[in-house]
Amino acid sequence: MLRRLADQGFPVDFDALDAPFNLTISSVASIDVDAEPIIKFSQRVRELVRESGFKCELAGIAVFPMVLNPEIRSTGDTMTWKKGDRAYVIRRNIDFSHWQHAKSKEKKEMLATCVIDSIASIPMRHLSESSKDALTMIVRQAMRASVGRLAAS
Repeated sequence: MLRRLADQGFPVDFDALDAPFNLTISSVASIDVDAEPIIKFSQRVRELVRESGFKCELAGIAVFPMVLNPEIRSTGDTMTWKKGDRAYVIRRNIDFSHWQHAKSKEKKEMLATCVIDSIASIPMRHLSESSKDALTMIVRQAMRASVGRLAAS
């Protein structure tokens, strides 16, 4: 099924299947929201996690930054522990109006804050302080790299 999706042009991360840890960032956005900054940021974070060889107590963390038009009802911020997968799924709202009026650098700061706050919210019994610190450094590095890449283009 994954191969079929890839053949149809969908971005499939086959390396995730063998990775010791995955930090996935995937947007939930209304149609009037530019999700491209979230996609680019997600790709850079994934690259840095893989390059660093990061491993921890968890197999994965999925963060869903939600940027939704206020006319769409939001589920609010949620966090779900997937015991069998040793993973957390975290949904966090980003203010729609702030996102719509923000410059590129501000959007990356909002994303980094969203992801860092999500990581920080995971209980210590599942993710140690040192693992949280290491992931925070990776996210901050991704933010700097993304901002630098945009300035160079």
